[in-house]
Amino acid sequence: MVKIGELLKAPLQDKQWMAKIAIGGVVSAVPVLSFCGMGYIVNLLKNVIKKKEGILPEWSDWGKLFSDGIIYFVISLAYMLIPALIFMVGMTVGGRCALGWACGAFIIFIAAITWLGACFILPMAICHYVATDDIKSAFAWKVIQEKIKGTIKDYGSAYLIAIGLFVAGYIVCFLLGLIIIGWILFPFLFFYLHLICARIFGEVYPVESVEEEKTT
Repeated sequence: MVKIGELLKAPLQDKQWMAKIAIGGVVSAVPVLSFCGMGYIVNLLKNVIKKKEGILPEWSDWGKLFSDGIIYFVISLAYMLIPALIFMVGMTVGGRCALGWACGAFIIFIAAITWLGACFILPMAICHYVATDDIKSAFAWKVIQEKIKGTIKDYGSAYLIAIGLFVAGYIVCFLLGLIIIGWILFPFLFFYLHLICARIFGEVYPVESVEEEKTT
């Protein structure tokens, strides 16, 4: 794992970093175009995993960015679907009977645990999809579990760093939001944080295991 300071500076090493992040921030703030922003993250993740040169990819082939973003969104939605359904069941049960609130609270607690588990697995699932270019790989539970186990120390550190970065980002935007600036800064800051996280998880993804899978 590289140092956090190096991670924060990595996107800024590109000579056109300001323009690329500005485009990313604007695109991410527009509902439909935001899929292109997700596709850009996939493109960067692919560069990191496959050890290609260059810090940030170019904003080009918008059709491919859009389609990659759709797949990224579908995978993320699929992982969040079960926690969401459990949560809705908890909310429904909570108002049905005298003890409903207790049952509902317990179910919501289960939903929260399930959500945390999904959030932990999702980055590796996205990485595996990007590395294999096969959406089915994102749901290869056994393979994904083995990859997490094989890199648990680095992967766990990457996960905690990502959480810390986004929590810090929300705090910064909330504080600056009191003077309006935070609302303007939000899409640009969070696009930048996604770039950093793409590099973190791309670097800890075990590329060698993918090559072994292809040869077997």
